[in-house]
Amino acid sequence: MDSVELIKQAVATKGKANLSFSGKSMHPTLKDAMVVTISRFLPESIRVSDIIAYQQNNQIVAHRVIKIIKNNGEISFITKGDNQPFGGVSFVGQKDCLGKIKNAFTSSFCEKNILNENLLYRMSYVLIGRLYLFYRGFIRRYLPEFLRIIIRGFVGNVYFCLQKLSA
Repeated sequence: MDSVELIKQAVATKGKANLSFSGKSMHPTLKDAMVVTISRFLPESIRVSDIIAYQQNNQIVAHRVIKIIKNNGEISFITKGDNQPFGGVSFVGQKDCLGKIKNAFTSSFCEKNILNENLLYRMSYVLIGRLYLFYRGFIRRYLPEFLRIIIRGFVGNVYFCLQKLSA
């Protein structure tokens, strides 16, 4: 049994699983060597700005939900990494979701949960994600190249400022 299946089984039977996080896509919210808790959830309970864990190419990925899509009783999510101002958007079906990231600890469980629950902080990353979706769906198709460069630079600068403020 591979590691993804073990995590799925732990979340299904115990309601949660602890996992060592690695990667840069969610920096500064989640950093390498943090221990995160993946908790079982009902898809209806997920809100925009929550961080979910899901299976993608036999790996576990954790990204922020920037949009929720409801279609014929099925709930799907559009997710994006906090450290990716351009790109990094994924469409996640309900069946691929493993759980919601509830806690993040630096190294030991004795320390306090450092997952940033600040609504303004979380929603600013959602706004950047939504701007990127708008950029990808409309601006890239209909605006001339020089305007796209200006908009891309503006969003990049806003993102840079947000990264500095949250570090």
